[in-house]
Amino acid sequence: MILAHGGNTMNDDYLCHHGVIGQKWGIRRYQSYSTVPRKSGKRGKELPQIKQARKIYQEAKRREPKITNDVGRSVERCGAHMYGLENRLKTQDSIARKLASKDIKDAVRYTAILSDKNFVKQYSLIKSQMESNGYSESKCKNYFEQYRQGKVNHKSVQCNFETPDGYTFEIQFQTKSSQKAKDKKVPLYEEARNPNTTEQRRKQLIKQMRLLADDVNDPPGIEDIKEH
Repeated sequence: MILAHGGNTMNDDYLCHHGVIGQKWGIRRYQSYSTVPRKSGKRGKELPQIKQARKIYQEAKRREPKITNDVGRSVERCGAHMYGLENRLKTQDSIARKLASKDIKDAVRYTAILSDKNFVKQYSLIKSQMESNGYSESKCKNYFEQYRQGKVNHKSVQCNFETPDGYTFEIQFQTKSSQKAKDKKVPLYEEARNPNTTEQRRKQLIKQMRLLADDVNDPPGIEDIKEH
């Protein structure tokens, strides 16, 4: 989901999936777990959304170990490394909340840290390694290029991959500096999307987020990673 404010944009998928270690994912500072309705009616019947979220979470938990092993090996063989593996499973509450607006493509998700100099080469090698294991890249967003065009306030490459039987998960490709900027940006983003934040303050926060991204160098040849 893209949130637009004053001509600038914020990408919900990018910032909410991975980030600051220790943060409770899917829970905003102005929300709590109790805000997720679980039952309705006098008999307290469980909501269909909660049942579906639990099913998605259980399927993600079942598939995660093999995917983690395959992604980890592919990344390490290419000289890159994983980041924030403790956040590789989206929480059931976060899944339930997101179900209200879209399909879940990131119940299992990863962040790989690539080098600034060899980013494009490492990305291509990781993609090839994944393909050799039977995976396929079903979607790719080059936010380095989108930032140049003024469409987003962050930099990374975010991709969806599918297992041989069609299960979708996500990998974000970052540099050390882009991940560092993202970690600093998360609390700014959360405040900006808070409905209680004034429009003036929101514009200030968006400006701060762009300043963080401005300090992130684009890897050489980043335009060669094509979106689809």
